[in-house]
Amino acid sequence: MIKSLTAKTVGTYWVMVSDSFGCSANDTFNLISINTLPKDFLPKNLNVCMGEKFTLNGFNSYYWMTGETTPTISLITFPIYSVIVTDNNSCSGSDSMNIFYNGNLNIQQINSFSPNGDGINDIFKPILNNCILNFNLRIYTRSGQLVFETKNSNIGWDGKFNGNYASVGVYYYVINYKNLEAKEFNSSGSLTLIR
Repeated sequence: MIKSLTAKTVGTYWVMVSDSFGCSANDTFNLISINTLPKDFLPKNLNVCMGEKFTLNGFNSYYWMTGETTPTISLITFPIYSVIVTDNNSCSGSDSMNIFYNGNLNIQQINSFSPNGDGINDIFKPILNNCILNFNLRIYTRSGQLVFETKNSNIGWDGKFNGNYASVGVYYYVINYKNLEAKEFNSSGSLTLIR
């Protein structure tokens, strides 16, 4: 005797029940819709910075493998993250994603530049990945005079000091920044200005 039935299509269903005294009854009901279980809602692969936050929206409840129950989690340790979610129809489903962590130290810089207006190598600006916070770039002369400073990683040195062209020669740069875990890094070196 079948005690349960998994409905796979909409339509009219009929059921008969009987008790231990031989009494029986039957009834029908119309199944008008079937809700699907949540699935494939996470990206399969995700490139992130260590400590970057990931937000999954659109569900009523969340249970991450880390024990967190919020839509947003910090990606810190694991190569695979999985979550069980419940949607507005009280349907639950799970999914997982592969995490690839970008390196936290990825500053590339040139050691010479020629700010002569020809559109080639006119600005000294490090190439940063998106794992950098609290960026600060300072340029000094060989005698230690500060000629340029910026906290905006999108702005580079155009070879000018106080509105005038700086002298050709060797300068020194110092770069300070933090990664998303607030770990501090420093990078420094020489830079030759040519025209």
